[in-house]
Amino acid sequence: SKYPLNILVSLLFSIMVLLSKYHQKHIEDGNKVIIYESIDSVKQLTVKKGAIFNCRYGSFHHDLFIGQRFGSKFFNTKGNGFIYVLKPNADLWTRALNQRTQILYIHDISFIILNLDIVPGSVVVESGTGS
Repeated sequence: SKYPLNILVSLLFSIMVLLSKYHQKHIEDGNKVIIYESIDSVKQLTVKKGAIFNCRYGSFHHDLFIGQRFGSKFFNTKGNGFIYVLKPNADLWTRALNQRTQILYIHDISFIILNLDIVPGSVVVESGTGS
């Protein structure tokens, strides 16, 4: 075999961890989540035990999120405002970003190519929304 056994075992373990997080149904301490306030207000958040999330709909204790299912509706401390806590996916991450596009200049592209070990003959797929 080209790769040592310990590297293959480590890779397999990493894949298992990623898959278990992907299929996770309940919110845990340290999870990255998407806070859905309204159609025009989507934010990303890392759940931390003891922390509080504040927004225009009120204050929400992270401790209430932990152990609940993704997609649950949470009411603020006064009970008059609510949010949804969702599992991140590509669409929600894009909506939660403040800056959705970035122009890449030649210096940026050179740095990326260098760090990705792209060499002549490599296949590179680039996509974008254009401007």
